[in-house]
Amino acid sequence: MTPDPKKQSIIKAPSRAVAKARTNMASRALASVQVKTNSIGMKLKLIPAGEFLMGSPESEPGREPDETQHPVRITKPFYMQTTTVTQSQWASVMGTEPWLGQDCIKQGPDYPATYVSHDDAVEFCHKLSELENAPYRLPTEAEWEYACRAGTKTAYSFGDTADQLEQYAWFDENTNGVGEEYAHRIGQKLPNAFGLYDMHGNVWEWCSDWFEEYPSGGVMDPTGPAEGSSRVFRGGGWSGPAEGCRSAYRYWSDGNQTGESGLWFHLLFLCCSSRRRDHGRYPIGVHDADVCIVCIVRRGCGPVRWILPFLIQRGRQRALPASAVRPVFRTYLRELFPAIAI
Repeated sequence: MTPDPKKQSIIKAPSRAVAKARTNMASRALASVQVKTNSIGMKLKLIPAGEFLMGSPESEPGREPDETQHPVRITKPFYMQTTTVTQSQWASVMGTEPWLGQDCIKQGPDYPATYVSHDDAVEFCHKLSELENAPYRLPTEAEWEYACRAGTKTAYSFGDTADQLEQYAWFDENTNGVGEEYAHRIGQKLPNAFGLYDMHGNVWEWCSDWFEEYPSGGVMDPTGPAEGSSRVFRGGGWSGPAEGCRSAYRYWSDGNQTGESGLWFHLLFLCCSSRRRDHGRYPIGVHDADVCIVCIVRRGCGPVRWILPFLIQRGRQRALPASAVRPVFRTYLRELFPAIAI
């Protein structure tokens, strides 16, 4: 039975023991949604909304003229795959192996899928969306850099110099320099603060944007121009120098380019889809593309009016109006997702 909104004001505060139990339960539930695993084994990490400086300062070594620094606001959280797409994941969705017979290739289920064009990557997203009944797409260039930086303002996600780059990336010094001229297995280096691997080096990664020069002022959720001649890819590759692995470094080509250094991407899964649905009540632990606790608390989901307050009484679940539990969830979110502006 749906609670009467007029009676919200008479909801009594729980006892300390009950409040603690509810807090622990909600914390576990929220922690469980930070990482999702889909049907083909992709792990996707929840990236909180926030603001950052995109591009690089003029004093940064290796800086290029197209890296004009400007403030960007990402208004909605999203899920990003923790690694690049693997050969086994690609083959399970597309039924092809475009890297076969190509130069500088190592084969195996945990090696990155390479020799993939931008159109191929978009088609993969479409097929995976149908398979999972959930929206997948390439990240925008802004989302990619935001996820790569993971809250940092330095040249790399770990600092301003390349002294530690070998711990985080495959690039020319630890590939060409030692006779290992190929893209290496995913997840062998250290992740950034968001838990994302190989954002520096190993394989170049497609973004959804057409290339254009950056604006000088602040922007919100930029997606690039509506049309163009070159697509953006980011991150650097195993055969390139350290400067090309910087968080701000940009490169572009027509969308048909593929290569042994790996044109691929970290897959992005939308936190909330635009599909409207009668949400009703959901059991504990449910968190899909249509029901997002983070977005509900931040008032980001228009269709969603009710959320589970993680109350269990006599073995039955209850639902309360979002307005009755939103202050509590704000507290949980500040602890679990401190980068979210709520």
